[in-house]
Amino acid sequence: MIKSPRLLRAFWRVSRAESTATHSTGPEQPDINSERDESVAFAGLLPLPIILETLDIYFTWCHNQPYSFFHEDGFRTKLSQGKIPDHLLFAILASAVRFSKNPFFDDLFETALFYSNKSWQSIVSSCFSANKVADLMTVQTVTLLAILDYTAGRGRHGSAWVKIGLAVRIAQDLRLMLESATHLPYTEQEERRRTFWSVYLLDRLASCGRARPPAILDASCLLQLPCDELSWRTGVWKETLTLQQLSLRTLSPSEQQGPFSHVVTMAYTLSRGAQYMLQQFNMRSQDPPWDANSDFASIQSDLLYLESFLEINKPARAIIDHFLSRSFDTAWEHSKRMATLFREVQQAGAIAQASFYGYCTVVAGTIAALYLHDPCEAKRMEAARVFQMHLSYLEDIGGYWKNVSSMSVSLRKFSEDASRFSSLSSDSQLLEPLGLEDCETLWTMVDYSSMSDGTRVVQPHASDSDLWIDTNANWQDIFGVIDASSSTTQPAYNSTLRAANYVQPGDAFFPNHFDASGINNRVVAIHICAYLNPGNQGDESDGVPISPTDHWVAFLVHDDDDDKSTRLDMAPGYGSDGQRGKIELSRKIELSRKIELSRKIELSRKIELSYPASWH
Repeated sequence: MIKSPRLLRAFWRVSRAESTATHSTGPEQPDINSERDESVAFAGLLPLPIILETLDIYFTWCHNQPYSFFHEDGFRTKLSQGKIPDHLLFAILASAVRFSKNPFFDDLFETALFYSNKSWQSIVSSCFSANKVADLMTVQTVTLLAILDYTAGRGRHGSAWVKIGLAVRIAQDLRLMLESATHLPYTEQEERRRTFWSVYLLDRLASCGRARPPAILDASCLLQLPCDELSWRTGVWKETLTLQQLSLRTLSPSEQQGPFSHVVTMAYTLSRGAQYMLQQFNMRSQDPPWDANSDFASIQSDLLYLESFLEINKPARAIIDHFLSRSFDTAWEHSKRMATLFREVQQAGAIAQASFYGYCTVVAGTIAALYLHDPCEAKRMEAARVFQMHLSYLEDIGGYWKNVSSMSVSLRKFSEDASRFSSLSSDSQLLEPLGLEDCETLWTMVDYSSMSDGTRVVQPHASDSDLWIDTNANWQDIFGVIDASSSTTQPAYNSTLRAANYVQPGDAFFPNHFDASGINNRVVAIHICAYLNPGNQGDESDGVPISPTDHWVAFLVHDDDDDKSTRLDMAPGYGSDGQRGKIELSRKIELSRKIELSRKIELSRKIELSYPASWH
């Protein structure tokens, strides 16, 4: 839904002006000191209604879920004035598109990846390579991209860790951890605060893994916590606590705090627990957890205070059981409550699709799985019901986040072998020690970093080196290659070639990919070639095309069952030996533009294409 016709007209004027400036001179060598790199310009990439609809989706599904970066009215005003940089627009689209129901977007994950890459290319070329001074929107973009990479699963997880560190350092360079912008309007001061606390939140959530220490020191956070949403929207100043005051428990339950302030408070407490359990970092002493002076006891005390801070009503009761039994009883109770909470949230129609909820659900589901083999039949049945609730919720939000999809697989695998760990939740006072493999499995089920990186899902005997990111092939992926000579081959305006049984309208806009979803087996390579005279080799580098608009597409398809590769022609043409190729799809491809490729493209389902600006 487009909220403002005035905004639509204003943004359309800005986009048209930028698009005209981009295309008026045609492709040319870009100036590395110029304001804009044409290869990653936003203008003209998407129809304006699609852009505005996706922005509405962002503020519905992503804003305050749980990160909070933008004052919505202020953002829309800046957008209408053309003051939002391309890299931030790309990052917002990449964040929101997974929640879109518009048929305009074919593959939501691939589309999100496409815009994420565009955003990173844009910020590298326009900010980092140009040696510009970073601003608040730079921090917002890098943080959004770090979230996208962290949740994208295998292949991008390592770059997320680097981008989180980059966002932290830029935020600190801008002194966002201090109350250093008192000259700005209240709404802008709060936006700076919320951007910093969003970086803090991401840093704390991403640190829920072994060898993943947080980058921000709590002692350095000298700004106040976020205010409530209504005060921010109306531009009213409101004083809140600082993190230090919160840690000293100076707040009474009667003092009202905003929801985002509650989120930061929970992240602070979660981080203490993660550092104690996963980093094995004791802030106070080396006392055993059942000792009243231990960090465990201190963190448990913080959790009880947090319950009163959040006004969570819970009847008090005296517990004098054995320490481990008491801990598992508490964990089991919390697992049931979490399953019920998410079910009630969904039934109420509220939005609860944040990727970190997947991690919380996996931990709670792991606890429920421990009771699947309980001696008590009633508890076994209850555990099966609770476990299924956790698994169903994981599968639901796994449709939006690839890392959560991997988590559901991990939880299923754990439940299939949960009998090996059932003694942990028993009433026995004497427990058999777990082997190294079982210990590693349990560590993995509480390691957010490992679960989000699909390469290390429930793998035993991990070495210390497995705990660190693999950067062997990531640095070029992270920072890209700034090559002025090649940047002109990718214009700001992107046309599309698609396999379909209809002709696309001439003014249609789509992401530049080729849909190979009609192929049942795994596609491992593609050639797009011109029609050649019979007898010539079917390769784009040989022979003379019959006409510039006649060409055919050949796929190399791998059959995993037979472990053999077969070449398939997707349009009538001559095979590699001068013979007509084999057609195995029911629909033909209508092509109207010549595609120039210099190499084969490795792929699985989607093929991204790049072709000359003269065909746009």
